[in-house]
Amino acid sequence: HIIVRRPFSGICVRKNRLGIWPAIAVIVIGGMYVVTLGAGVAVHGLATPIGDPILAIMEFLTLLSALVAQQLATCVFNESEYSDTRSFSRSFVSR
Repeated sequence: HIIVRRPFSGICVRKNRLGIWPAIAVIVIGGMYVVTLGAGVAVHGLATPIGDPILAIMEFLTLLSALVAQQLATCVFNESEYSDTRSFSRSFVSR
């Protein structure tokens, strides 16, 4: 059977907005990481490693971006044409 998606139906718009927020968050967190990295280089220079308060902020942003990137990947997969298939089901079946 054929699935016809209307581009501005209520369900489609809500599902698309679920993917927009993680995309915006990835961009914002990336910008915050670049600013924090620049501050670390400005304070410590290139000769010494970046110290603990700035390094802790960078590690927190890395962990936060991993969670948001996973949510973004989930939203992209749910919108793809393969979202109804099971990706690894055939790889474990021996014939």
